[in-house]
Amino acid sequence: MARACGSCTLCCKLTEVPELFKPVNKWCGLCKPGKGCSSYEKRPPSCHTFSCIWLSDPSLSDDLRPDRCRVMLERLTDKTVLVLNEPSRPEAWRAPAMVKVLQEMVRSGLTLAVGNATRKQIILPEGRSVEDARQEIEEVVRGRTQLHNGPQPAQPR
Repeated sequence: MARACGSCTLCCKLTEVPELFKPVNKWCGLCKPGKGCSSYEKRPPSCHTFSCIWLSDPSLSDDLRPDRCRVMLERLTDKTVLVLNEPSRPEAWRAPAMVKVLQEMVRSGLTLAVGNATRKQIILPEGRSVEDARQEIEEVVRGRTQLHNGPQPAQPR
């Protein structure tokens, strides 16, 4: 059975929405905290393509729903997971149940890009280089920026 967000709206706070000029760690103006998006059917592309791992992975317990554990997991690419903390709980990702999930992700070959209000770090699986992971993450960030700014013109040679 597919999961539903229910009253969880943490993604509406933690993620950037370039199309709406919404920065990270600020509530989206379209969000009704605890209820959902007031414009869900017409939500921006970055919201439409957002992929919450708790929604798609039935092995994650209900206690790991983002609004309960204060950590949101987003699949950035086939190799990388973004781990974002509620700013008021910057160490929430270190809770034992979350650590267990994150360790399993790294063992399975995934890179973790962990961020909170004060710190960002990359946790690599064995055999993956820091440079490879950084490049992949930068490409995702550039792609999201282009959603907001549009394609950038080619530079003259």
